[in-house]
Amino acid sequence: MKKTHILYTTLLLLFGLYACEKDKIPYEELSDSKEGALVFTARARDGIQKLKTFSIEEEKYLEKDTLTFNAGFGALGLPSTTIDVTFSLDNKVLDSINAMREINGEKKYIPFPKDAYEVSNLNLSIPKGKEYSDFSTIIYDPKKFDTNSNYLIAFTITDASGYAINPEVKTIIFVVSEIIIPEPEPNFYDKNNWKVIAFSSEESEGEGSDGFAANIIDGKINTYWHSCWSTCSITQSNYPHTITVDMKTLNKVNGIEFTQRQSGSRGVKLIEIEVSDNNESWRTLGEFNLLNTTAPQLAEYKDVETYRYFRMIIKSGYDDSGAAFVALGEVSPYFLK
Repeated sequence: MKKTHILYTTLLLLFGLYACEKDKIPYEELSDSKEGALVFTARARDGIQKLKTFSIEEEKYLEKDTLTFNAGFGALGLPSTTIDVTFSLDNKVLDSINAMREINGEKKYIPFPKDAYEVSNLNLSIPKGKEYSDFSTIIYDPKKFDTNSNYLIAFTITDASGYAINPEVKTIIFVVSEIIIPEPEPNFYDKNNWKVIAFSSEESEGEGSDGFAANIIDGKINTYWHSCWSTCSITQSNYPHTITVDMKTLNKVNGIEFTQRQSGSRGVKLIEIEVSDNNESWRTLGEFNLLNTTAPQLAEYKDVETYRYFRMIIKSGYDDSGAAFVALGEVSPYFLK
């Protein structure tokens, strides 16, 4: 009875081992067949890898960083021997992409600077019974990349121990794009309490509700100031025209946004800006040529200026009929954060 039990147990064990061997999943079996097997670059399916080298928010280069890539194996089964995979720097990819960018009118890529990166190893191995190789590591230095240029580097599998290489995912591409720092948006001061405290002339009768100097700071681009033309002296109607504004407090100002009269006529052309802290001692910030357009336009200072009063000295205009007749819609000092 005891012998029968032992024999029965042995048969069950053998049958179980046979069943497990028989039920083994095909793609887990080791195979030396190259038929249908493909070697590929693992991260190539993710598309072009974009590297970050510069922080726009902090306006500075980032520190050295690393990235990795490796090779993969795809087949019905796993390799029965180690597959040695060789990657090579591929400049043909750079030329091909640049040819397309030239057709599209885009800025071309240039190669990564030689001193900007180090590659640990381009000879990788997919071990027996495994799907992926070890990793190659690239250390790159963001400070070596010019922010005004586009860079590209590509690595392609050139040998895989006799295995076929997947042509669609054999190359990994890394790019560094030029840094475009957006221009800061102007922030405008609240003009509710401001006051025009002096002007050389204004048209108080012939322009209806318009023509007044105070209109240039009322926050409405459809109202306007116009130099005097109906009941004024020769001095008042001639250049230069001046308007002085009191902002009631010292403000830091990067420039002034000017908006011409919205009808498009009698626009201001040449204007000088003077500023003061006390309405007694004045300093000039230079002359500015305004465009003959109804769109708002910025006259930007070379440096940030702090002042309370500003005076506009209008020296010439567009289509002024030779009589120094000019108009101006709105004036808005601004600061940049």
